[in-house]
Amino acid sequence: MKKLLSIILAAVMLCSMNVYVFADGEGGSTVGYDASTITMVTDFTGFADMDDVTADNYANYTNFYIDSATGLTNFSTLVNTSQNYSFLNKNVYLKNNIDMSGATDFAPIGSATGDTTTPTFFFAGTFDGQGYEIQNLTVTSATRVCNALFGAVRGCAIRNLVIAESCSFSYTGTSTGRTAALVAVAAVHGNDSYSTATVNSVEFNYPILIENVCNRATVSTTKSGVGGLIAGGTHGTNRYLYIRNCTNEGAVTNDTDSAGGICARMENTFRGVVIENCLNTGAVTSPFCAGGILGDVTNATLVTQIVGCVNTGTITATNAGAITGQFRQANTVIKDCTNYGYIDTTVNSIYGNKVNGNTDNVVNCIDKYTGSAEYEFAQKGTDTDANIRIIASIDNLNYQRAGFKIIVKDSEGAVVQVIDHKCLEVYDSVCGEIDGNIIEYSANVTDTEGDVDGLREGGYLYALIIKDIPTGSYTFNVTPYSVKDGYTVYGSTTSFNHAVEEAA
Repeated sequence: MKKLLSIILAAVMLCSMNVYVFADGEGGSTVGYDASTITMVTDFTGFADMDDVTADNYANYTNFYIDSATGLTNFSTLVNTSQNYSFLNKNVYLKNNIDMSGATDFAPIGSATGDTTTPTFFFAGTFDGQGYEIQNLTVTSATRVCNALFGAVRGCAIRNLVIAESCSFSYTGTSTGRTAALVAVAAVHGNDSYSTATVNSVEFNYPILIENVCNRATVSTTKSGVGGLIAGGTHGTNRYLYIRNCTNEGAVTNDTDSAGGICARMENTFRGVVIENCLNTGAVTSPFCAGGILGDVTNATLVTQIVGCVNTGTITATNAGAITGQFRQANTVIKDCTNYGYIDTTVNSIYGNKVNGNTDNVVNCIDKYTGSAEYEFAQKGTDTDANIRIIASIDNLNYQRAGFKIIVKDSEGAVVQVIDHKCLEVYDSVCGEIDGNIIEYSANVTDTEGDVDGLREGGYLYALIIKDIPTGSYTFNVTPYSVKDGYTVYGSTTSFNHAVEEAA
């Protein structure tokens, strides 16, 4: 076994921690989901427990709470029974985190067929997650049109909810499927009640409001639109879908069509959307069109507004943009938006490909991407198998801090530790010892054996020592990151296995 220094030489500062220690990540962003703005309901006197709600007693209540997987499943079943149970003018609250790991019969709340203008069943009330999480929920189908927590909604408000990293949403078919973590189909209708707001000095009416929601789950599809929060929707009126103060942190992948960190696309009958103060940090990928905030605008009878949004995620597509993948409509406005992530494009990093857009409507948008952190290698065995050193590099010194997010899983695939550790400085080199010889791992070295002949271009190194790893076999998922202007920019995730043998 190769022997490496467990303590860093004075010239090189490394961040050291025990694998059992948990370190919180860095916050600081005011764009996107913000738990501090939530006003909690704690007195549920007179509220109906969704575990016990039936078609017979539904009309007796205005307020409901969900505190279990049974309650969330029963909520979905009731909505999917009849449009008479759409929760119109009713309120639903989460009372705590909801763990869906034992649920086998959950279906998305609401549904639609190929005609998404008129959903078969839909939610039309107010849903307040109160900052709690939906955990361990898997929604997948090869045939269902709507794949999300909420399959279809009309005239509703959904707010203050976190969809946890343990959830996943996918469509694997070859027909029509709309997939997202939160809402698959948002149907905007003229006969639904609405509110009025002003964004960018433009007043508009909106029957559907999505606010202060955070998605951390992975979302993927083989066909049609996919969004971190919302797949898309349809309009039957000159009113808007309004999305504000939301965050997507999950990876969003489409094998064929449009993908968006917040919303996938505006359908041909979708006339307008307002997206304000939203943040995407997840990787968004498609062979066709991908945007950090909005994938594609195919029709915009109304003045679509994307205002005050930020992207830090990596966006990869033929038509890729930090804010929108394709800029098709001249009456679409993109204002006060910022990008920090890598955009795989040769056109424009903010709006991707311009088809029929008016670039005069792209106002005060800035691309601040200057390079990201990348995983280099792990030095296994700093004195013993129970210690490990992980090294990453960063392209330049335009950062506030750099660090690692590491998810450690055991041989059964269960998460045993999440490490989010910040390093305040980076260096030109890292020193170690192999077979009694001092080796310098410079920023130009990529070989996992520490071969100084393996060179790369530029970069600065930083590292982390994890000590006292218990006996067993583990998978390390390592994601390096840097922080700029208070926003975290993640590099690509790399996995490796590490086994610790029992001492002789």
